Parts: sequence; structure tokens; C-alpha cells
Amino acid sequence: MISRLSIVIPAYNEEASISNCLTSISEAYRPEDFDLEVIVVDDGSTDMTIEVASRFPGVQVLELGRNCGRFLARRAGFLESKYDVLYIDSRSFVDKYIILNLLKSRSSHPIQGASKGLDSIGRAKELTIFERVYTLVRRRIFSKYCLESSHFISKDIFDSHPKGTGVFFCPRPILQRVYEAVGTRSLVSDDTELLKMISDEKELFYDPSVFIVNYGRQDFVSSVTHLYNRGPKFVAYYGSIKSRYFKVINLSLISAAIIFFCSLFFPWLLLVASVSLCVVWLAFSIYLSNSLQDFILVLRGVPLITMVFGLGIMKGLYLRTVGKLS
Repeated sequence: MISRLSIVIPAYNEEASISNCLTSISEAYRPEDFDLEVIVVDDGSTDMTIEVASRFPGVQVLELGRNCGRFLARRAGFLESKYDVLYIDSRSFVDKYIILNLLKSRSSHPIQGASKGLDSIGRAKELTIFERVYTLVRRRIFSKYCLESSHFISKDIFDSHPKGTGVFFCPRPILQRVYEAVGTRSLVSDDTELLKMISDEKELFYDPSVFIVNYGRQDFVSSVTHLYNRGPKFVAYYGSIKSRYFKVINLSLISAAIIFFCSLFFPWLLLVASVSLCVVWLAFSIYLSNSLQDFILVLRGVPLITMVFGLGIMKGLYLRTVGKLS
């Protein structure tokens, strides 16, 4: 059982949320003699994130001076820390029992906790259309992995299992070896590639009792920007020849290109493709929905999400073609 812990929180322009995050950590239950250090890594914020975080006694604020990205911010926090690391998303608040439940869990393994949405505490109306559609997707497509039961994430299910480092614990020696292997470069697909490298060291363990409640991105612009930036990250990992989805992704892209060029000579093909896409769109909306309200939400949200994410994927493919995506 661990008796000391470093909580590392990367933050970029999070003056509105970092206070709630740090307050929840300070109120979390832990053993009397438990040694806890909390490090906020400011990733070049231009708002009052540093000032707000600095008001909390015992919280160490590490200033990077410029926006380096989440991966390098987490790495900097790890290098500054002393103990095994628990990464926490700055746009969240932690469960009061998170540390006690972590102590009961398989702390010799890397542990992926659960990142719950505001809908889990009856505040779904505060979510953007993006976050609400994501919630429906997770519930339907990842339903077998979203049960309230812990399990190992074996290599056989790694690619199909929902992944994230919004709340993620890792023994220090494992993180040390992974960061040394990466060096000073930044991983484009930080969450997935980092977790894959860690799982190659030791099998990941999913524990839903170690959880946070994530606010999500609560304005339209930041939601669009985040989704667009996920495109290159998706291509960086799932577009690699080692990915089990490599053939599916590339066959889909080739098929789309063939249909597009053929439609230049046979315009009726474009009409057939458009009708087919509408049928798929409707079928997918019905599949995700549990109510009429869900159906209308998905019907509105999916085209926008598909377009923004598609543009991000196109950017990723371009970056890979010119050798700027590693």
C-alpha cells in the first residue's frame, strides 16, 4: 500500500476551474500520516490560473512560461514530483474518497480511473452539444466497458477500450522508464500513445471507484478547437500501420476518394452517396438514442462533429504526408 503520493495537474487558462479542483483535493479523505504533494503545472496560461492556484497552501505551482502542450506539461510535473503520480484534469473535481479508494486498489499497476460527466450529478443541461453527444456515444458503443466494475485492460482490448488520463495513477519507476524512452519530444497522440507505452511495461487496471467529475468544455469555440485538434492525434496513433484499425481507416479514405472522383464523371453517384450518408446518419442517431430528445440531439450534433473531426483528420493526414506527424 502506498503511503505517499504526488498529484500533478496540468493547467492552461483554467482560472475558472482550478480553484474547485484544488478545493476538492484538499477536502479528500486520506490517512493521518499520508504524505501528499500537489503540483499545478501552468502551461503558459494568459489568465489568472497561476494567481488562483498560488492561493492554496501547500500547492506547488510550476510555471513553464509558454504553452508546451499537455504531454510536456505532465512530463515537467513528473520531473518535479517525488512520489508515485496521480494525474488529474484541471477541469474537474475529485471524489472525496479518491485517495482512500486508490490505496485499496491495485497500486502496483498503472490505474485508469473513471472520468464522469456533469450528467452523473444531475447537471447535464450545463453540457455543450458536443459533450452530450459524447456521453451518448460512450454509453452505447463502450457500454460493456462502462460498467461500475474494475478490470484489467489487456492488450487484446486496448484499442477498443475507452482511454484517458483525466484521472490516471502510475508507479514512479514505470513513468520514469517511459519518459526516458520518449526523451524530450512530445507525443502527438499523448493519451493513447502514452498509455500504450505504459501498458507495454505493465498491464493497466481500470478502477471506477477512483473517479473525478469532469466539467467538460463548456463553450462552443473551445469544444470545436479541441475536437479539431483530436484529428491529428487520432491519425498519429490509429493511422499507424501497427494499429488494428489501419486497414479500416485507409479503406474508408480510399473508398471516399474513389466515389468523389467517379462522381465527377457520373454525377448520379454523388446523389447515391448523399442518400446513403443520410440513411447512415439517421440509423446512427436512432442507435444512440434512448428518447426523442436524444434523437434530436444526435441528429443535430453528429454532422457538426463529423465535419470538424474530419477536417482534423485531413490535417493529420497532411502532416503525416509532409513528415511532421510522429
